[in-house]
Amino acid sequence: MNPKITLDSQPYDGLNYYVPREIVDAPLYKKLSKKAVFAYTFIRGVFVEHLLKISNGDTKNFLDEYLFNLKTGGEPFIIREDEELSISLHFSIPEVIKVKNELKKYGLIKEVLRGAGLPNLIYVYDIDDRPEVLQMTFEEAKSKGLV
Repeated sequence: MNPKITLDSQPYDGLNYYVPREIVDAPLYKKLSKKAVFAYTFIRGVFVEHLLKISNGDTKNFLDEYLFNLKTGGEPFIIREDEELSISLHFSIPEVIKVKNELKKYGLIKEVLRGAGLPNLIYVYDIDDRPEVLQMTFEEAKSKGLV
């Protein structure tokens, strides 16, 4: 599984989203589509914004469920409906679903279904930065249980 994202590990200036170099250069991520890279960059940026707000004590716009999850040691997540992602990314709904499935396959996000018409929770993970794994193809890493 990929590492959790921390504020220390992410560049953030409030204006730009950053594409991790490894996701572009490493053999592990070579088959990841450009749309998936773009979607991951956006989703990761939204996630980092959430982490930054919470670390600064700005919790007024977060659901009680989210804050309770963090206080009890749970992982942070974002909530985005496919329709919202479609608008933000300029993708059709089927394209959003396709790239989310790609990102799940690579372990970059995990989506938890809530049902009852509620939007899903999206847990966002960092890229794998282990040099020995980055040099493998996705198929090699998967066959060894590393992704």
